[in-house]
Amino acid sequence: MNTLFRSPLFSGCQSDAQPRFIRRPGNVLIRDHRYWVLLIMLFSGARPGEIAQLAVSDVRQEHRQWIMHITDDGDGNKSVKNDNSKRILPVHDQLIELGFVDYHTQMLEAGHDRLFPSAERNARGQMIADFSRMFSRYLTDLGIKEGRGYSQYSFRHGAADALRRAGFLDQEFKFLMGHGDTSMTGRYGMMPQGMLEKRVELINAIAYPGLDLDHLKPR
Repeated sequence: MNTLFRSPLFSGCQSDAQPRFIRRPGNVLIRDHRYWVLLIMLFSGARPGEIAQLAVSDVRQEHRQWIMHITDDGDGNKSVKNDNSKRILPVHDQLIELGFVDYHTQMLEAGHDRLFPSAERNARGQMIADFSRMFSRYLTDLGIKEGRGYSQYSFRHGAADALRRAGFLDQEFKFLMGHGDTSMTGRYGMMPQGMLEKRVELINAIAYPGLDLDHLKPR
């Protein structure tokens, strides 16, 4: 992961116009969905399409805690895998340190309805499918991946493994991943403070020993 997060996609590339230029080091910083979706997956376990389709209004504060509301409510162009996928996820402290709330403020002040305006669906309706393919080839170019190997979804699996390392059982965090039964309160509207605090505890337990992201923090 340190190799990935110090690569041009995150630390600066030649140009963001075409994939071949993204692979080359340079001074162009990518800070749209191609940057944030992967980091949010790493620190939440959410699916890439769930993140890429977020509305600006889906990210907000409840009980003084920043949350992401995974839902199909809104402009009619949002979807979730199933009812269990509708959920509220706290924003990990690490994402706040990396500038995610600042990015949200920029999109809000710019008048955007969608958090990631440049994220697109393909002809089959799959969100950021083109980037998913590009990212798979990017991992191969970095020497991280051979054959089928790693993909975007590796970040989702990594978050689950991080929660297990922290001592939590699958039954305790499966609702965060959008699996199993979730309460209506957990899926819609405001959450009781105690329930949200438990989710905050779980999300902030996601950690990766040895991972250094200090170079990505705003200066």
